[in-house]
Amino acid sequence: MFETSSDVWLKTPQAALALGCSQGHLKRCRVSHGGFLKPHIHYSLGSSCTAPITWNVTQVRRAFHLRGLKVRTGEQVLEQLLVDSRREQVEA
Repeated sequence: MFETSSDVWLKTPQAALALGCSQGHLKRCRVSHGGFLKPHIHYSLGSSCTAPITWNVTQVRRAFHLRGLKVRTGEQVLEQLLVDSRREQVEA
């Protein structure tokens, strides 16, 4: 994914505020911490251990949205499977 002129890069505290989540949640969503946000696309590490992480707020918001769609779709599929399973048990 390429950077666009509408992409906004912010340091962790400002990015978390803009995205409506905690700084910890944002950091835990990185692939390196078991999440789904990828380096160079969603965030960039600083040049030293103490440099701030900067976040592509535009792309992170998009990733959060897509993740939310997947979660909701999965929940709907599971609910339908439960309904079908109960129906089969009643009919048996």
